[in-house]
Amino acid sequence: ETYIMYAWKAVSGVSAFGSYTGGTSISETTNFEPKLIIIKNISSGEDWVMLDAFRGFKSTSLPNPPALFPSDGTQEITGSASNYYHITTSSSGFTVGDAGDVPNGINDGSSSTEYIYMAFA
Repeated sequence: ETYIMYAWKAVSGVSAFGSYTGGTSISETTNFEPKLIIIKNISSGEDWVMLDAFRGFKSTSLPNPPALFPSDGTQEITGSASNYYHITTSSSGFTVGDAGDVPNGINDGSSSTEYIYMAFA
């Protein structure tokens, strides 16, 4: 079989990589404000989810930011009542919304579900 590998290195103030467990509101520290966040539920077959500041993270003006799914043939998906991608950013990282407000791809609320992420400034 043919494989492709992408490799990145965490650079302070530019990129961060990590993991978190599903649950209520989850906060991750990156020590910079992310402009691109890519998340993968590694406990199930969920697609990769990409959210970026250019399309808009959650805000009062754009409560349901568009998401991209690079591992799926689907084009850009905009949020709907059943498909919110509630991520808020700050100067030190990002917060993933409560499980009841976001799809399983970024937080299903279960303490047995693991996620990995990449964040870029």
